[in-house]
Amino acid sequence: MSTSPLKGVIIASVIFFIVCFTFMRINSIPFEEELILDVIIFVFVILNLVVWKILDARKAKKKEE
Repeated sequence: MSTSPLKGVIIASVIFFIVCFTFMRINSIPFEEELILDVIIFVFVILNLVVWKILDARKAKKKEE
C-alpha cells in the first residue's frame, strides 16, 4: 500500500463530514438541532474505531506470516 492507513482514515473522515454538511445544507436543517450533529459525530467515531480495529487486525496478520 502506497498510502498509510492514517491518511486513508483522514481522507474518509473529511469526505464523510463534507457529505453530511452538504446533506444538511440541501435539506435546510438548522445547525441548532444539536441532536443530529451528535448522532453524526457518534456514528463518525464508531466508524473510525471499526476501521482502526480492522487495520490493526490486518497488520497483526501480516506480521504473523
